[in-house]
Amino acid sequence: MKTKHLLTLTLTAVALTACTDAEFDKNLRWNNPASVICYSNGIKTLDDVSTGSVKFSENGAGFYYRSKVTHKFIQVVRSECTIKEL
Repeated sequence: MKTKHLLTLTLTAVALTACTDAEFDKNLRWNNPASVICYSNGIKTLDDVSTGSVKFSENGAGFYYRSKVTHKFIQVVRSECTIKEL
């Protein structure tokens, strides 16, 4: 039993040290709000803040979140955006 527990701890430690900070943060976001700013042809088209973490579409074509300003669901597809966790 003690060997099994030690093996589990060792594998967990190896898995955690194999990740970069960015990979770790990406997988373990703590539902923090984020600033979302999008542009189209150099013109700002969206400047918003999410109520929680921003989620990315499975196909990689966009992202979605709930707006802190309007309290509505927002989905952005194929746009030039900067998302910064606050």
